[in-house]
Amino acid sequence: MNIRFFKHGQGSAKLAAEYVVNDVDHTKSLRAGVEVICGDPKIFTALCEANPHKWKYTSGVIAVAPTDNPTEEQIYEVLDRFEETAFAGLELEQYHLFATRHIEEDGSTHIHILVPRLELNTGKSLNIAPPGHENYYAPLRDYFNYKYAWARPDDPLRAKTLKEPRFTKKEFLGYLNEYIQELVMHDVVHNQADVAQAIKEYPHVINVRPSKNYIAVDLKDGKTHRIKGAFYEAGFQLSTYYENRREQTNTSKPSRGTQDTTEYALERTREHEQRLTQQLNQRLTSVGNYQENLAGLVQTLSSKL
Repeated sequence: MNIRFFKHGQGSAKLAAEYVVNDVDHTKSLRAGVEVICGDPKIFTALCEANPHKWKYTSGVIAVAPTDNPTEEQIYEVLDRFEETAFAGLELEQYHLFATRHIEEDGSTHIHILVPRLELNTGKSLNIAPPGHENYYAPLRDYFNYKYAWARPDDPLRAKTLKEPRFTKKEFLGYLNEYIQELVMHDVVHNQADVAQAIKEYPHVINVRPSKNYIAVDLKDGKTHRIKGAFYEAGFQLSTYYENRREQTNTSKPSRGTQDTTEYALERTREHEQRLTQQLNQRLTSVGNYQENLAGLVQTLSSKL
């Protein structure tokens, strides 16, 4: 799942609203499904047309890969947490969120977001995607991707680039290990041979050489790295691995390379949820301080009149 915002927002809000509710896309291809899941296109258009500011609206999309097949409950959970994040510190009457769900031809789900750039109580400009917004929404994105094991845009396997990325050994082995853990979690690999084949298909890898206690990985840049851990040993069998994990005591913390992958995903989910909560609390504190200072200023000015 990924969250992106677009640069346009000064043009016709009416055309923007009509586009996201239309049964065909910009190529005139018929969409597999279109549904309004929040807000109203007419209210959105009216608010934008009454907006006195240069920027009339914010446009964005929450995209879920076709392989992830989100449920109805998950879609609304994502939208609710997005709304909570985007409008932290604001009441419902202070903004309007208009969202439509598109089911694309390839099966992917797109939640199109349209928001008037107008705080409805004061008439001031409201921008939910200011410069640097990528970092603000990243914990929300990562939280759901790890919670539901959805495709991650930061996964190097999904990266589409013509340039060879420059990774340190630690970074490369970290990315590779996370990739293998996801394959184990989804029951794709079952033994060392499966793991070796998966590594061979990983970007920038030209050869793999399985050994008793590790797998040696030869890269296009001429470097060779050894990756170690339970998944990379000659005796690795998925069925016995989980049996052994259940028999282990909890007296010692497993290493990154040998920990239960489900446990790892849960840990990352909790980590990103904590980041998200911390960010929301900071935003709420900031809004609260602003309102308190504004109230004090109004009181001071009133006393001087």
